Amino acid sequence: MDVSERVVARTNDAVVKIEKDILDQAKFVAGRRGVLIVEYLSSILRPAVERDFEAEHKALREGIGPAPRKPRK
Repeated sequence: MDVSERVVARTNDAVVKIEKDILDQAKFVAGRRGVLIVEYLSSILRPAVERDFEAEHKALREGIGPAPRKPRK
């Protein structure tokens, strides 16, 4: 599947804000690897988000309250 086919196939995208320096580096890496930025970032984020999502579901099932929020910088 080439890049144009991957773009058309993707229907579940959303827009988020990310720090520019991180995005610039991610674009560089994705370009060097020949993948779309959405594919690159999703492949990195998915395992961490799924792990945290499962942990929060487990806590909810066990009646544990939400984790304390970290203060914003």
